[in-house]
This record gives sequence, structure tokens and C-alpha cells, in this order.
Amino acid sequence: MEIYSSPDGVVSLPVRFDGETVWATQSQMAELFGTTQQNVSLHLQNAIDEGELDHEATHKDFLSVRREGTRNVRRTLTHYDLDAIVSVGYRVHSPRGVHFRRWATGILRKQILDQNAAQLYRAHQVAELLATSHDEQLASIGRIMQRYTGDLDRLADYDRGNLAIPAEEVVATARIDIHDVERIVGELRSRYPEDERLGVAKDDSIRGVIGQIDQTFMGQDLYASAQEKAANLLYILVKDHPFGDGNKRTGAALFAYFLDRNGIEIDKAIPRNMLTALTLIAAASDPSKKDETVALIRSLISDE
Repeated sequence: MEIYSSPDGVVSLPVRFDGETVWATQSQMAELFGTTQQNVSLHLQNAIDEGELDHEATHKDFLSVRREGTRNVRRTLTHYDLDAIVSVGYRVHSPRGVHFRRWATGILRKQILDQNAAQLYRAHQVAELLATSHDEQLASIGRIMQRYTGDLDRLADYDRGNLAIPAEEVVATARIDIHDVERIVGELRSRYPEDERLGVAKDDSIRGVIGQIDQTFMGQDLYASAQEKAANLLYILVKDHPFGDGNKRTGAALFAYFLDRNGIEIDKAIPRNMLTALTLIAAASDPSKKDETVALIRSLISDE
């Protein structure tokens, strides 16, 4: 059990960690997001009905023992996992949802790191041992493992939902606005004149995308680094389809433009063909794996 405290000090509640996720009751979610339990229940049911959440996979019953007078009373309480908690947070438009997700993910990451540090160390030892083997096939395998050890570690971390935040990320000092978007779209249209719907906004949602990237809570940016903002910008543009056509091209161009505006060397951060790969990663990813996908993009653009 861990105690979650909101940045404003208004909320402090115990949260259960079990397995590889965090669990909370509807009552706890209501307190966390400043709403009613009935409202939480309604949002959960809507998320299930819309196919966003799998009811069986996202809830679990835990036995609770409470002292009532002179008796110990046992009750079974239904808890919901981090996916469900975050879904409710988004639906009630609570900025605490983002903060809670980061807090819970940080604790889960530490637990997984503690559990797997010894396994990773042993894997590196195996690679070194194989590379020095007299058997050429074994030695070849060992050399491959050594050469691509960083990539293999990243894939292992992704599978565990444990991609680390790159230490070399920089604070975002430059922002983009609707005029930047219009300029980028104009350049793309001149390059691809045959695509009549390229960059044609379906509605005003592109302004909402820009607003999401610049969200703040208690005066602090929810997405602190330029890389985190850029990765979320790419993901949202590709997934939400704010334009009639060319969402991947527009998202990729704005992603690169944003990084450049923030002083990040594009040739180093996004080598040849990497922009295509990152954009397709976002496009092909499972929507329920947004956090993992954004973390993967961040780790790739920040790699030395």
C-alpha cells in the first residue's frame, strides 16, 4: 500500500499495488478526481460500452477487513486498475489524472527495476561469455547481442512497460501555435498539390491538440521536456486525425519542427528513415498502449 498525495495537498489516499498495476475503488477515484462515485461509475460503464476498457481485465475484487465497534467486518470491494483510473481521469477532465498516472507509473517502474536488475545483469554476462566462445555460431550470437544490447534492453523494457525517461531530455522553451500549423500545412500542400484534403481541418480539434501539449497543473507543465511534448504531439496528431488527409505527414512535420524550435539537432535526434519509423510506430500502436508508445518514441529520439 502506498499513499498518494496530490500536488495541491487536497487529496491524500492509500492506494493498493498488486502485480504490475495499481488498484483503486470507485470511492477512491471519486475522491481523487473531485467528483461523485455515481459519476465515476457512469464513466466506467461508458468506457466499457465503447470498448475502451475490458471489464474482466480491468477490475478485481479484494477482501477488506475493517474494525466496526468490537467486530472485524470482512467485505469484498471491487477495485479498478490503472487503465480504468486514467480513463475516468480523462473523462472528468481532471489534471490530477495525469499526475496520478505519473506517480503510479514511477512506483511500478521502481518495483520492476528492482525485480529485473539482476536478470539484466545476467543477460549482459551471457552475451560477453558467448562472444568469447570457441564455437563460431555461439560467438556470432554473442557479438550480435553485444552490438545491439541497447536495442534489446529497450525492447525488454517496453515489454515490461518500464521504458526509462532519457536523462538527456531538454526543457521545452519554444511552443507552437495555430499559425505554425498553418505554415507547415501550406508547405505540405505545395509539395503534394494532388492531395486536395491534405491538412484540411475537420473541425477545430487541432487547437485542442496544441492545448493538450501545453497543459499545466499548479503552474507547472504536465509535459515538461521538449521530447515529451514532441512525442505526444506526434502521437495525438496521428491517432486523432484532425485533418481530412495527411495526418501522418502533418504530424511528422510538426514533430520535427517542434524539436528544431527547441534547439534539438534534428540530424542527430532523428537520423535517416527514423521519422518514418516513429510516425508508423504511432499509427500502428494499440490505443490502450499510449503511454508505452509515447515512452518508446521519447527513448528513440533521445538516444545518443
